[in-house]
Amino acid sequence: MNSHGNPLLEENGDQIQFRRSSAGTFNEARVRDLIHARPELLPFEEVREPDFGEACSLGVEINIATRGPGRFLDVLLINGTGRLTVVETKLFTNPEARREALGQIIEYASLLQQLDYETFAERVRASRNDVVIPPGADPLVTIARDSGVEIDDEAAFHDTLQDDLQRGRFLLLVVGEGIKSNLASMKTFLDRTAHMAFTLGMVELRHYSSTPPGRELWVPQVIGRVNPPVERHYVTSRDDLAAAASVRTTRTHADESAGSRSGQKRTRLSEIEANAAFLRRFDSVTEEPIPHTLRSLIARSDDHGLTSEITTSGGSLVIRAVDEITEYPYNLLTVDKSARLGSTDFLEWQLAFNSQDTAIAVRHYEAIATLFGGASRVPSPTKNNPDRHQIKSKDGAPPLFSSAIDQGMEPTDFLDRLFEILERTATEIREAHARK
Repeated sequence: MNSHGNPLLEENGDQIQFRRSSAGTFNEARVRDLIHARPELLPFEEVREPDFGEACSLGVEINIATRGPGRFLDVLLINGTGRLTVVETKLFTNPEARREALGQIIEYASLLQQLDYETFAERVRASRNDVVIPPGADPLVTIARDSGVEIDDEAAFHDTLQDDLQRGRFLLLVVGEGIKSNLASMKTFLDRTAHMAFTLGMVELRHYSSTPPGRELWVPQVIGRVNPPVERHYVTSRDDLAAAASVRTTRTHADESAGSRSGQKRTRLSEIEANAAFLRRFDSVTEEPIPHTLRSLIARSDDHGLTSEITTSGGSLVIRAVDEITEYPYNLLTVDKSARLGSTDFLEWQLAFNSQDTAIAVRHYEAIATLFGGASRVPSPTKNNPDRHQIKSKDGAPPLFSSAIDQGMEPTDFLDRLFEILERTATEIREAHARK
């Protein structure tokens, strides 16, 4: 028995009745293809994650496994700010189907968290033989823009996605017919993955057929959602407040977002709180004079014609040079919340994308590597970029920010040499643009 009523369409004076389709009318592939073609069908607002809306599909059946058996995402969506939504389509024909779908989509999220930006982009490219990606172009940006998604800031797009991959910050949606909500079991799955920050939602996609036949209607309905808790960070130091206020974030969050159906709410960090949270996390894994050195780096950036920004989630500090002609922001230095260098290959991609000489990035990274004891620019090839290099320590990991001081360099000398490198690279980039 249908307890929701049946839709009625009035058109040109005619009334067209729709009736709920019976189970088995369509299969999972049809739901998958529908969402791939019309992602706006998904109720991002009702799941309380509007930041993930206005998305396009990166593709269907995308294999994200880098080794072993394939792991294929039914549909993968992305929006102009770099937010990812993973969709698992399922027809719920038995009670086990819900547990299977929840376990599967969370496994996919765990696999995504193991990928960096470059590897993730490769997995998408490998699954999209139907799309022509120009040499040197970012496949994610290309696909999104070809789908009509506006990307205003490619650097922020990259940083947000890289940060979300690292944190496991995704919107996971199980979509299908016959879904029955069980928030307790959904919360159990989330409790097992406390190291990740995804939101989990279940959406029933109801299908109706017109009487007489000839028209179809799809109606999405949120059946259940569980949002992850967000740790609150409070500014307790006047120095933290001053340093945090001097840093820009790439995007400001909404003040508040609703949690589960129980009415529990989670509060997102304000801009200053997010900046202070990054500094406090950085402090927790370092010792003086490293925290003071980082704050001096932030404070002095503007004096050298550079910008200092913290990514949306407070996961990374990025020092950028903005070209005065094109207003394009180039990433010169990234320090993550674990106090390591990050994204030591992105400048090369940015220069290639803007048809500039990538040798500028090579010289830049080689100079940066000399500041950190035992670090060097080493080959880090991928399938689509066999010439890729990154800065690594002798242990194969990105160098710690503290390694420059640990080798006996005075903090002021380190910053002077660092800004000399950053300014030189910024000048090279601006002069290259001017010549064009």
